[in-house]
Amino acid sequence: MNTINCWHWPVVPLVFSFLLTEVISEHRRFHQCDLDIDKAGVMLSRLSAGRSSSATKSPDKVLRTFAEQKGMLAAQFDREWPLVANLFNKHCCPHLEVPPELPLGGKIASLFIVNYSNLPSLAVLVIPGGEVKASFAVVYGKGVDVGDPLFGHLLNAHDSEVKPENLLTLNQDIGIFKVPENPDETSQAEVYLTAKGLEHEAEFDKLKELEKIDDTQFQSQVRLIGNLVTSLNGKFHYYKGILEMLPLPQDSLVVADVFSLRRMGENGPRSLAIYFSNGVSYPAMVSWVEHDAGTRWKVYIRYLSFGNVMLEGLKSLEMFTANLEHVLAPPPPESQLKDTFLAGMEGEGEKDPFKVAVEAAEQTNMPKLEIPDGYFDTKEKTLPFSEMLNLFVRYHHAQRKYAYSQKRVFEHALAMRELGSGPVDFNRFMPLMELNHIPTPAAMTFLLSERRFAMGWAMDGVEIGTGHNCLIKDEQEKVYIAGEIVLLTNESALFNFNSGTFTRQISPLYFAGEDAHEAQWKGLIKELIISAWNSKFAKLLGEKLIRPKVIYTDKVLLPFTPPVDWTRQVWCQGEQWMRNCACFAQDD
Repeated sequence: MNTINCWHWPVVPLVFSFLLTEVISEHRRFHQCDLDIDKAGVMLSRLSAGRSSSATKSPDKVLRTFAEQKGMLAAQFDREWPLVANLFNKHCCPHLEVPPELPLGGKIASLFIVNYSNLPSLAVLVIPGGEVKASFAVVYGKGVDVGDPLFGHLLNAHDSEVKPENLLTLNQDIGIFKVPENPDETSQAEVYLTAKGLEHEAEFDKLKELEKIDDTQFQSQVRLIGNLVTSLNGKFHYYKGILEMLPLPQDSLVVADVFSLRRMGENGPRSLAIYFSNGVSYPAMVSWVEHDAGTRWKVYIRYLSFGNVMLEGLKSLEMFTANLEHVLAPPPPESQLKDTFLAGMEGEGEKDPFKVAVEAAEQTNMPKLEIPDGYFDTKEKTLPFSEMLNLFVRYHHAQRKYAYSQKRVFEHALAMRELGSGPVDFNRFMPLMELNHIPTPAAMTFLLSERRFAMGWAMDGVEIGTGHNCLIKDEQEKVYIAGEIVLLTNESALFNFNSGTFTRQISPLYFAGEDAHEAQWKGLIKELIISAWNSKFAKLLGEKLIRPKVIYTDKVLLPFTPPVDWTRQVWCQGEQWMRNCACFAQDD
């Protein structure tokens, strides 16, 4: 009998085993399996670097989902995937052909990253002595220095998820390199970092005479920044890959310990640094700093010039931490955005809290962003509900009409629009729940844009028409913040800022950094929910006003549940273009 099964593609797994030895810090204990090349077969050992596989568990689909969660845009993934797939194919299968040599400094293990200066970025980890020679990774951050890339790891190519929070341990013959354009030229790959830089401790020795850092701290700081450079004829030189990660040719300073930066006149230990000016790098020590303007700082430094001559002076430059992140401008008070909102809510007359929230964001110059290119109509991700139910779904903004039909999208538009044209209009949270018979707890996506506050109430983990890309009207609408919200009871709510579509793209744009951006919005969203909780007529009618308990959380709030019957019907029995997104017929 022929039946329709919308959720189960026939999958041919790519079978690998894994041996990481001590290359990766074990934030998680890795499960290993036995490699049997004869059973795996030649055709299963290589990947297509071009068009994506139709298998839901194909590595490109699993990696894409994880990368987009970390903020990678679809266009970047499409550019980087062929590069890592080609490199993987060259090193995965020594039983087929001799792989290219690895570069100096990476003979034990080499992590090849497409673009370390623009994270997240795809990567390939090559361990020639391991049972599996090559595996995929998504590098999305750094540890305390640039030699500690933080990455998600696809342990085996047949796995349905990427394991996050892995750190590479930089050591002798373990290096970080740029993915070469030509995978046959692996040995000539551009260097990001190798352990050779750890040999430069003596270059800083004369700065010990200043007696501003004890010996233990001195050695520790040298190791943090010494691996950024190589020494040639007594002069420091940044590796080419490191140069790409700094906004050169402007003067810059990479500091070993930002917590030891002092204001003028303050006592305490100092920080070592590498001072870069006019194409030359110098060992340095920071005496004091103060913010200048934008991303620039006034810094008084002592540095060792040619012939080990110590010079000093006041410089205006950009500062970076040991992991090459900007030392950011001092943030405003955490309550600035919230206080601006509360001030706007004061005064006579009825105030629209959603409109006041947008005005507060404008007044405090909070960054806003239109939807990333492609997310409006081609956002894709894998949904591994179980071993037997692993979906790969393509989302399109037009899918919102299905959510409209089920009254699953709610919005408060800041300008008049035709009523009944789509989303359910609402003014306050309590009346919304009562009038639409929304049971609690109710988990939803939400966003605040320059035009609306909107929420999408998904029926299941597939989220047809309720994702963040379906809560805006068009591609030009700019969004301030997005996340998830749970209306727990009629007296409480939870929220987060979990949105790869918007928040992960917006927060890096804030001048004071991502943590400061999150702190500002925590305060405002909490007060916005409280202010918009009760009916605006409740006070006039003498009803009891509820002040809900509103809490921010880092946890995922949307339940990841398998598709309900309605979702299956929409994809399997709906319009043809929908059936092409995620439907497959097979024999029972």
